[in-house]
Order: sequence, then C-alpha cells, then structure tokens
Amino acid sequence: MNTERIAVLVSTHNRHEVLAKCLFQLSVASSYAGVEVDVFLANSGFENYDARVQLDLANLTISEVRLPGSFFWASAMRESWLSYQPRMNEFKFLLWLNEDAFLDEDSINRLMREHGESLEPTVLVGSTRSLSGKHTYGGLRRNNWFSPLSLEKVLPSKFPQSCDTFNGNIVFTTPETDMKVGGFPDKYTHLRADLAYGFECRPKSVKVLVASGYFGQCEENTNYVRYSDFKRIGIRDRFRLVLKDPKFGPLSEHVRFSLKHGSFMGPLYCLAPIARATLGR
Repeated sequence: MNTERIAVLVSTHNRHEVLAKCLFQLSVASSYAGVEVDVFLANSGFENYDARVQLDLANLTISEVRLPGSFFWASAMRESWLSYQPRMNEFKFLLWLNEDAFLDEDSINRLMREHGESLEPTVLVGSTRSLSGKHTYGGLRRNNWFSPLSLEKVLPSKFPQSCDTFNGNIVFTTPETDMKVGGFPDKYTHLRADLAYGFECRPKSVKVLVASGYFGQCEENTNYVRYSDFKRIGIRDRFRLVLKDPKFGPLSEHVRFSLKHGSFMGPLYCLAPIARATLGR
C-alpha cells in the first residue's frame, strides 16, 4: 500500500529555535501517523540557514524558498503555497502550520481520521493550547448578526463543531478542497489572510469544522499593539499604525477585507480604524 503524502506550508521569520522545535514535532507526528511529509518552507530574512542541518529530520523533505526580510506571515505563506502548487497532485492532504505551533504526537493521525469521517469538502481547524493549558488559537464564530466581523473563539469539544472562520495555526484539508476555496489568499501582508480564507469556504460549499480536542501547543502572541493601547500612543503614531504598519494595518488591506467579508456593515468597518486613531480608543 502506498504511503500517504502530506504537503505542509510553513513560513519562518528569523526564529531559529522555534522553527527547529516546530519541525521536530512535525517529524514526530508524521512518524506516528506513518505518512510522508514535504515541507514547503518560506524563509523570510534567514541567511545561510538550512533546516535539515539543524536537526535529524530524516522523514521530512524540505523545499525552501528564500525571501527578503520584508515578508511577513501572510505574504510568506502565500509564497510557500505558490511553491507547493505545481506539485499539488502529489499529495493527499495539505496542512498549514505556524512555526510556533508544536504538534502533539497523535495530531496528524487524528486530523486524517476526522477528515476521513466527513463526506463533504472540509477544512479542519486544529485548536492549540498554551503551556499552562489555556486555549489560544483555533476556530472562530460570528457572535452577532448585526456585526459580521465580531468573532468569538470556539473551544474544542469531544466532537467536531462548525465555525465561520479560523486562526491559521493548524489547518488541515485536501489539495482539491484548497483549490475549491481558491488557495492561500494573496494581497495580504500579515493579518486577515486566514480569516479571509475561512470566510470564503461556505460560499464555495466547503465546510469549516473545529476538530475535536487539542492538536498542539502554541503560546498566545501578545507582542503587538491593540486598539486599547491607543490611549497611550500619540496621534501621529496611531495613524502610522493604522495606515502602514503590517502587523496592525495597513488600511488598504483592512478596507479590502471589510468590504468583502463585512456584509452590510462593511463600509462602517472601513472607517473604524480612522475613527479610533482620531479618538485614541
């Protein structure tokens, strides 16, 4: 019987030790599942770094794309997806994996099993927990019909659950379903690409399910500015963040996302960052 093959999309941004642990845990999980894994690694800013030299990863094949340091998560993951696309027919499954998400040993085995139980095109979202056991990332659900981009976290249960979109830390599907959705979104620098992909699923007749239980460890990223921090920031810096900062804005991407996925509230969502930058809250 042929061994099933999985394509894994990863982007890395100058975090050697984090990436090494991510790839090691991926190696462990793929060995446990008895699958072959090809990693399509988008390397943003590393020089003279070869992931295979760092670890004994005999069961992983790593294809690396070198990128300038100006690439952030979404733009780098798009390049990873583009490098995978010409070979997509070689694989049965496709996995998005954040470099700071460390898979549990049985994670790939469980994702394959649950995906096989779905009779429709499906995207499975694997939830993550912190080292302390706190839920961090996974599926998201609209919590207010009047505010279509107001989202709440969906805590995993013993059974798969429907959700509207997701954080892109652990995402599992097939190449065919991925192409049905449209592939990894372009025109995003850092934020919103995962949310946009999730929102595209239902109109394309693709189910989005939060898989049962947790699939790995990923600490919550608190190293970024929130709107609640605006009261401590001068108005010039607030507008710089809103208009150009890739980890907060940029405004052009916020507007595109809001108009496409914000339904009748889209125009108001477009104005929100300007209003909050002006008011400082």
